[in-house]
Amino acid sequence: MEKKKFKIGKIILIILAIVIFGILIHTIRNFIIISKLQNTFKQYADIDNYHIKVAYDDESSGHTETNYYRKGEKRAFFIVNTNLSGEVVKLLTYDSGKRVDFFTETIEEKNAFLGIESSPNMGIDNGIMTDNFGQKLLSCFLAKIRSVKYNERDCYEITNFMSANYLYDDETTVSIIDKETALELSRKWNANRTEERLTEINNVDDSVFVEPNIAEYDIKESNS
Repeated sequence: MEKKKFKIGKIILIILAIVIFGILIHTIRNFIIISKLQNTFKQYADIDNYHIKVAYDDESSGHTETNYYRKGEKRAFFIVNTNLSGEVVKLLTYDSGKRVDFFTETIEEKNAFLGIESSPNMGIDNGIMTDNFGQKLLSCFLAKIRSVKYNERDCYEITNFMSANYLYDDETTVSIIDKETALELSRKWNANRTEERLTEINNVDDSVFVEPNIAEYDIKESNS
């Protein structure tokens, strides 16, 4: 009887050791991948010339495309929504570094709000930067990472990665990150919304900061 108990205990220990070894290998692999992506991503920390495009379809609001441009002190932030009826709404923000002007366009009217208080800011982000070693280790333990092809690029598909900078709601949220550039190409929030992302570095042209013809707009009080 004692011998039988010893065999059972030994089997349990072996199974437990296999499980622990598997978890260890999983965490180490993820840690190596995330560390490499984070180190690659650090090159964008001081970049002040870039363009970020985010586009997605929503079953209730239609198609939305966001474009953010930055070049030094200059910024431009454009949101264009095409609803399910085909109607287009544009929200255009121009920040020269000295003054911020905001324009809205719908089928019915075009308005301008001149000299508003501030403009939106969108930094380059891939969602996997962590604040410290412990946070990164825990995130790597929880995450699922696999290699995939996306738009003919070699990428990582990262699911359930948790950090102070990017908290996933559940496993329906998936991020696609380019292996070479460490930039995010796609972010799936849920079954109904997937964002296509494009980040371009050091190629913003000054023409994007040229404001529309003010004569075509009704000037409104900015409340700034």
